[in-house]
Amino acid sequence: MTPRKHKLLIAQAPYGGNGGISSSHPSITNWLLRTVPKMVKDERIEDVKHVEICDTPITMSRNAMVQAARQSGCDLLLMIDSDQFPDYELDFNKDPTAKPFWDTSFDFLYKHWDKGPCVIGAPYCGPSPHQNIYVFHWTNLRNEVANSKPRLDQYRREHAAIMSGIQECAALPTGLILFDVRCFDLVKPPYFYYQYEGDGARCEHCNEIKPGMQAKKSSTEDVTATRDISLVGQQTLGYNPVFCNWDAWAGHVKPEIVGKPRPVFVDHVTAKFAEAVDHGLRSNSKLVEVDGDELLRLPVNGVATEQASVSNKLEDDGNATTVDRRVQTELVRLAENPGRQTLIAEIGSFKGYTAKHFVRTADTPVHVVCVDTWFAVNSDHAGINMLRDDVFTAFKENCKAEIESGAIEVLRGLSVEAAGAIAKSKFAGQFDLVYIDASHDRESVKADILAWLPHVREGGVIAGHDFDNSDGMGNIMFPGVREAVEDIFGDTFTRPIPGSSIWSYVTKAAPIEPTKPATVKTNGHAKKPKRQLAKR
Repeated sequence: MTPRKHKLLIAQAPYGGNGGISSSHPSITNWLLRTVPKMVKDERIEDVKHVEICDTPITMSRNAMVQAARQSGCDLLLMIDSDQFPDYELDFNKDPTAKPFWDTSFDFLYKHWDKGPCVIGAPYCGPSPHQNIYVFHWTNLRNEVANSKPRLDQYRREHAAIMSGIQECAALPTGLILFDVRCFDLVKPPYFYYQYEGDGARCEHCNEIKPGMQAKKSSTEDVTATRDISLVGQQTLGYNPVFCNWDAWAGHVKPEIVGKPRPVFVDHVTAKFAEAVDHGLRSNSKLVEVDGDELLRLPVNGVATEQASVSNKLEDDGNATTVDRRVQTELVRLAENPGRQTLIAEIGSFKGYTAKHFVRTADTPVHVVCVDTWFAVNSDHAGINMLRDDVFTAFKENCKAEIESGAIEVLRGLSVEAAGAIAKSKFAGQFDLVYIDASHDRESVKADILAWLPHVREGGVIAGHDFDNSDGMGNIMFPGVREAVEDIFGDTFTRPIPGSSIWSYVTKAAPIEPTKPATVKTNGHAKKPKRQLAKR
């Protein structure tokens, strides 16, 4: 039997420059390059067409996409917005439960065809600070009356995080969505429109229905379109044709990439309690902010010592706790060599907040060598934001004053290769503190420690971040860091104090000699000729 064949229109809205230019996140191109060949080879697809509509307002662009699909004879319409990261959880976060959007959505729509039209969209979150879910369900406020004051409500994060499969919903976002074009036969144009507060309100003076001032949106164009399809579909077809593909979360670039929410379960909560008990936290304990005059007990290779605490004037970049910052300052004080400038190597500098903290809170002059590629790394969750030079630019702007004064020096490159370059410089074996916060997998951390340990002077300190950072649910985010440190130092290093994730080790013996460059052998032509004594 010859399979039924469909014509597909891929419609992009690469919005940029107020509609004047075409601009999309690069992940879309990567996704299309991988997905379109599958579409073309699929025996259920007769033809694949493509259109870009980069204009404003977005309501007009989306309505134009529907018109383009109909004019080209396509019965499927795939919309992709410029701020989408398709299959984000599958490709980037490697979620084992994630599935590819196109494969699963098209399979579902194809099997549903004879029953009637449907639309399947990818779920995604809104931008910070709320990161709310852009998928809706119907809800009411009372139980005793069926459908009492029904209204659209967003899925809560903890609910959305555990949803799976392709399931009915009340409304969807249209950033990544597959329409059966027959859906638009259910509703009247314009299919996509904004709804504003006050629309359809009855005037208290003349008792007539008046349009709103359109000063504040109550529903965006994606919600109104899919909501209307859902309502009319249920009324005329006897089923809800709007579905969410919960296994195919898309990333939302706004400006960070927001992925799938992470749920919190009771075992995660109890794990946090257990962690607190392990640290000696009692039920009558309180978390307080200490003053700069108080003392912080900073262990040295497992033995606690009294160290003066740093003041509260700490800069927090969101990646280090207040206790982390205090520990970093104490490490500098522990490592400083009286009578000369304190020399620090920071392996993995990101935007430079820690390097700047070293400089600004030290008691003595500090020189920090910042080592980083400032490009993406697979083992770091922040890597996706580092595909271009954006972070390096941010680093240079953030540390501009320190770079210009010479307090911070940039060494851009891979950690191990940079250590090899240092071996040939005046800094070889002279660092008072080496602070490691680069790639977080086990082998990379081990390689960083072994490459830089020879450059720590006798009595100096080697330390690092993210030893036991938790994701808030009791899971260690970077177990490779702990494994690498324990592999090399056993039980001789100092574990993090409560509130911090910084490990440290103070060298007691002479440091390992840096590997000397091999002697270059020549063919003899470059050798200086032996001086011959003149014969008398």
